[in-house]
Amino acid sequence: MSRARNSRGVEGLRVRCFPRRMSENTFLSLLYDPLEARGAELGAYDWFASNFRGADIFHVHWPDAVVMGHSPRRTLAKLAAFLLSVAIYRARGVPIVYHVHNIRSHDGAFPRAEAILWRFFLPRVRLFIHMNADSIAEFSARWPGIPRDRHRILPPPRYPLRAASPADRAAARAELGLPPAGPVFLTFGLLRPYKGIEDLVAAFRALDRPEATLVVAGRPFDPAYGARLAELCAGDPRIRFLPRFLSDEELDRLIDACDIVVMAHRRVNNSGVALRALSGGRRLLAPARGALPELGAMVGEGWITLFDELDAPALASALASEPAARAPDLSALDPEVVSAGLGEIFLALLDPEAEGEAARSRPGPAGPGDPVAQGAGGEG
Repeated sequence: MSRARNSRGVEGLRVRCFPRRMSENTFLSLLYDPLEARGAELGAYDWFASNFRGADIFHVHWPDAVVMGHSPRRTLAKLAAFLLSVAIYRARGVPIVYHVHNIRSHDGAFPRAEAILWRFFLPRVRLFIHMNADSIAEFSARWPGIPRDRHRILPPPRYPLRAASPADRAAARAELGLPPAGPVFLTFGLLRPYKGIEDLVAAFRALDRPEATLVVAGRPFDPAYGARLAELCAGDPRIRFLPRFLSDEELDRLIDACDIVVMAHRRVNNSGVALRALSGGRRLLAPARGALPELGAMVGEGWITLFDELDAPALASALASEPAARAPDLSALDPEVVSAGLGEIFLALLDPEAEGEAARSRPGPAGPGDPVAQGAGGEG
């Protein structure tokens, strides 16, 4: 009897995770911890031969992390080790599952190494997990040769629900040295050029609301970009720039203190920022791209204001929005529900009969040809 059809469910299911946890991103804990609580064995990929003993699934997030960095020698060494691991898992018959977070890499410094990564890795992936339908469409447009039966959709898990009272908001503002009155806009996370922080600062400077505050918080991608942002934020006393890593507790206090979380992203597919804001009971201003229109329809009217161009009127529109409900509807993104869905995907993958039924019942984007020959290279 296959593992998928035995009565234990995910108990004893052995998953090698790339990576298992990340200090600056709790997505993996939200996704994996409920699965582990139900008896699955989730081990971290560690670059050594011990990875290959007793794994049922190799689950990969952000594979392009192996080609990020500043040292060409170290990048090539990590790339070689990762691709060797992929080849060994494939040779041992261990299914490789790729959880697609981004269609295009962010800030890659080694496009040739990245091209090698995608050309070797993608054809060897057994199943692609996307967090929304738009991701499948965009992925298939870039790599049309991936067979249609290899795509699945699993929504991302929300963060723990929080809703600050007026007293909590006042206390958070006092603690952070923010004005007790007036609207506060917040943008947070790892500060990278594609996130459009420069556009947000320009839009806020043009906003005719002298009582408003903008907080830009998070660790800059590199010192040069941090210096650039510091220069842009200087000279306007309404802008607070906090260029450092934020603990979960600090981030919660910032979310408590703000009125609107702003995503200024120039390109986006999925976003943990959006879910973190909504889970904290805060309205969101975000681009009308990727999964965000779909998310806005799901959580309820007034919680997400979408823009085509980030400018002062877009900021004013977000302030004027009034949610129809007291809290956004995030029930479909409960971590227990999402994690259980991941377990079902894994179990079906290990049961050829169930996987065949799943493939026939889930139409995906079709595309002729070989993914290696049709656009499986990285960005140049």
